[in-house]
Amino acid sequence: MNGRLDRGVERERDAFTTIELLWRRGDVAEAVIAACTLSAEAEAEAEAEADGPTDSDVDETTEATDTQPGTGTPWRDALLLRGCELAVLGRRVDLLAAEPRIRSLPDGVVRNAVLAILALGDANLSRGRQLAWSALDAPDAGPHDEADAVRVATLVELAMATSAAGHWTDCLRTVAAGRRLLASMPPSARRTRTEFDLTGLAAVAECHTDGAGDELIALKALIAEPRSRNALTEDHALALICLGSVQHILGNWGEASLDLARGLRLVPDDRSALSVHAAVELCVVRVRQGRWADAAQIARGITGSFDAIDRSWLAPSIVAVQGLLAAIHGDLARALALLDDAAALAGDRPTHLSTFVIFHGRVCAAIAQNDWAKLHQLLDDAEDPGYRRPFSSDEWNALRLLAAWHVGNTVEQHRRFTEWGLLPTAASNPYYCTFANIDAEARGDETEATAQMQRALDTVAHDCDPLGRTWVRIVAGTYFSRHGDPVRGLAAYEDALSELTELGASAYARLCANIIAQTTAELERAHASDARGTLTAQQLRVAELVAEGYTSVEIAQILHVSSKTVDFHVGNIVRRLGVGSRREIARRLRPRAR
Repeated sequence: MNGRLDRGVERERDAFTTIELLWRRGDVAEAVIAACTLSAEAEAEAEAEADGPTDSDVDETTEATDTQPGTGTPWRDALLLRGCELAVLGRRVDLLAAEPRIRSLPDGVVRNAVLAILALGDANLSRGRQLAWSALDAPDAGPHDEADAVRVATLVELAMATSAAGHWTDCLRTVAAGRRLLASMPPSARRTRTEFDLTGLAAVAECHTDGAGDELIALKALIAEPRSRNALTEDHALALICLGSVQHILGNWGEASLDLARGLRLVPDDRSALSVHAAVELCVVRVRQGRWADAAQIARGITGSFDAIDRSWLAPSIVAVQGLLAAIHGDLARALALLDDAAALAGDRPTHLSTFVIFHGRVCAAIAQNDWAKLHQLLDDAEDPGYRRPFSSDEWNALRLLAAWHVGNTVEQHRRFTEWGLLPTAASNPYYCTFANIDAEARGDETEATAQMQRALDTVAHDCDPLGRTWVRIVAGTYFSRHGDPVRGLAAYEDALSELTELGASAYARLCANIIAQTTAELERAHASDARGTLTAQQLRVAELVAEGYTSVEIAQILHVSSKTVDFHVGNIVRRLGVGSRREIARRLRPRAR
């Protein structure tokens, strides 16, 4: 009997040794799978022995070899508990989704933690929250002394889920609990990434609750040290993505793009949910930067494993960003269908990101359709001050005024314009100046209207939303064309068309091209005797050099500009003069005989 007992103990010791070697080597998935497999084998053997002889010697041996010394926990349960513990600590609880024996484990922190994370992954936030908080007070039923590490890891998962759902107060409460528990643990038991994760999630929640910004300062300081040493690893991935999200909300698109892209590259392959979230948000930031081709490329690369436990959190965001891209490119029927599909997938438990992207896409589609009543309704529905919209306050004021203006709500238009004008930044904002132009023109104050329009053109910057920039230029084109300076107006239209074409915004570009064609025809009629009057001073200088036979490269050298700029002017000259090639420019520049 003693020999059989020794062999049983040795076998169980070997099983744990195998699991721990895999864990220390960094093979988290292999360690978890090995623990579950060995546990299942031990259970099968125990059941087989239970069906065999039942004399006292066999009973004593079975009892001795089937429990872990010092705990009284059956070996099969001890192995499974260790697998669960490693799954939580290694963020691979998805591997346990099909494991039917989890619920039969002894009540304790490990069991409750696994069930909590599985519930969160199935978008059952209420159940996941209940189990995660119960894990804080549950007994330490695991075979290793890592119960507090499991509790903190579970709180990080809960904070991520509440953040994804937009439950910011819950997120901050969870982060605070995680920090208290982390502070009570010995330094040797703390994992590097936990402090980064908690600070990153706190910064996002703080941003959405209009906090003082202390968490953002702390997050930047925390990341600065490994960033300065070029020592960022997967332990910093979530913190970087959180920092990118905050920068996005604050309108710092350059910083947001860098942090999201860096964080995305550091996310391990097995964390599909985090990868998808980062990629979707990076797509949106690229759209805001005017890097639409980059956004489309990122979207094509979003695969997302729908077999992962986070599947129900992923689908709406993936579909929504495809809808947004279709909307800005003018494929409006497809865009609206995709955005409706995303909303249906989200159901009554949408993620904050999917809601964010769906709203952005629907706003773009309404503007492209000239459906101002729909835009007005969308903006009304999102007016809740507690809701962080995907637009800055100035952009929001501009959208609200644009909708009110087009639906003819003059009372709302006047109220919003007046309130906006009281803000100290209004006078230097190109959108406000554009509406100030519209207001002055309506009052008949042409001097003020012209000054405000020029100020709008002077202040519209590269870091403005590209569609916002083109809108300012189109309004300028319309204003100058209507007030005796069609050449200047046409130049503004052409700048807008150039940017829209480069973006790939086909629906908006077609609209702008039609306006240019109409304005060009009016100019040609007004200057039938001399085509020079249809050109700006710079265009006329380029046209004269073209007529003299200089190439674009030579003209660029003469005028100290790039050849790309020369080609841009030549394209506009050809369109304004109504000719088909460069060679016809000289003929059209010659004044006609009277």
